[in-house]
Amino acid sequence: MLRRALLVAAAAVALILAPSVAMAYEAPGFNATVSDPTPGIGQAVTVSLSGNAANARVTLNVATSPTVGVRIDGVAGATATKSANASGNVSFSVVVNGATTATLRMTSATGALLADQVLTVSAANSSVPQVPAAVGTSTGGLSATGFGGGGIVAGAGVLLLVGAGALLVARRRHSSDVSA
Repeated sequence: MLRRALLVAAAAVALILAPSVAMAYEAPGFNATVSDPTPGIGQAVTVSLSGNAANARVTLNVATSPTVGVRIDGVAGATATKSANASGNVSFSVVVNGATTATLRMTSATGALLADQVLTVSAANSSVPQVPAAVGTSTGGLSATGFGGGGIVAGAGVLLLVGAGALLVARRRHSSDVSA
């Protein structure tokens, strides 16, 4: 009985953690950043990748769904290639011209995936006025990247409570069957 409960708990944990694997990918030794993961339509976003060898060629491919126009470093098109600087860093300026979900995939010269990031471009974010920070001041916080794990934690808690309740009911039934 205990073995079955442990297997169910292990399956629940695997199910809970499965979606978090698909959020973003970075090859070991690489670090990818996006200046704003939820830009407005036509707003420039800086995509950076560090951890390359000096002068290594990196290709950025932007796939959108639904398909909309894309500009990379001021040139229309969904693919661009650049060389990393002497420190191994490379960055691209990306502008998406419509409401869409964009997947940014950075690959090496051999085609190996180095990193991918997801942008959610919406018209709602376009209407928010941008207030520039005063010169010489800091906004005092880290940029918002990744995802909030609150929903996953809440779901895990609910599953644990349901599993514990089922275990208690099963034990009571087993106890009443044995004593009768």
